[in-house]
Amino acid sequence: MLKKRDLKINSFLDTYKNDNEHIKAIHQLAVAYTLLRDKDSSNLFIDKGLKVNTNHVALNRLKINKLYRSKQYLKAIDLLEKIDSLEPNEHYTKKMLGRSFFKLKDYENARNNFKKALKIDRADFKSYTYLGDIDFAEKDYKSARFNYWFATFVGKEARDTEYYQIARVYKELGEPKKEMNAYKDAYDENYKNYRALFQLANTSEHFYKDKRIAYKYYKNYMNKFRTSDSLLTSQVKTRLKEIKKFYFLKGEVLE
Repeated sequence: MLKKRDLKINSFLDTYKNDNEHIKAIHQLAVAYTLLRDKDSSNLFIDKGLKVNTNHVALNRLKINKLYRSKQYLKAIDLLEKIDSLEPNEHYTKKMLGRSFFKLKDYENARNNFKKALKIDRADFKSYTYLGDIDFAEKDYKSARFNYWFATFVGKEARDTEYYQIARVYKELGEPKKEMNAYKDAYDENYKNYRALFQLANTSEHFYKDKRIAYKYYKNYMNKFRTSDSLLTSQVKTRLKEIKKFYFLKGEVLE
């Protein structure tokens, strides 16, 4: 596979050397180096390609992704509006406009673009998640809950982020049992989500008189995620020590 990939890149490089305005070769090289995470080379060919054809939509998308990753959201929006005029109502464009406006906390424009993205692709569950995030930021928790819930209903990929956000909504609504259930759903959806397990343990400790429930979750965290987050691990160690001490003084030894 690596050999085939290198042969393809070399072929496009040869084409580019023979014609430094060969837009197809330039685009393919930009894509290849982006996939290889070679930022310098990908940026070089993206910029070269856009000099040859400033309206090349695929190259503009690569440029937009780069701007978004580097948090240059206003510049990304300028290019997104440009390609929207060239190829109107594309799902990518509307969703990226929504994401960029969201980062700028322009929630009205973000919401409008996510809704447009959903009209184009109803299966795009992450746009529902973003709508939930907007509602959460605006403290409209019931609407946020609905959008997160709908995202879990529509989504076919891991939805632990959505369940985690539902838990945060229930925390704001003062419903700890539902909050814990949602953290459990998040962890069940993705057993690598250590934050969900930590929050499940922490919420359980505050809710239940029987601290052994939380102790079990904290122990599970230590067994699986000791090195994942030094701050959380430090808190877990403290809580385990305190719970163990609490039961020891009652004459019970916890393992």
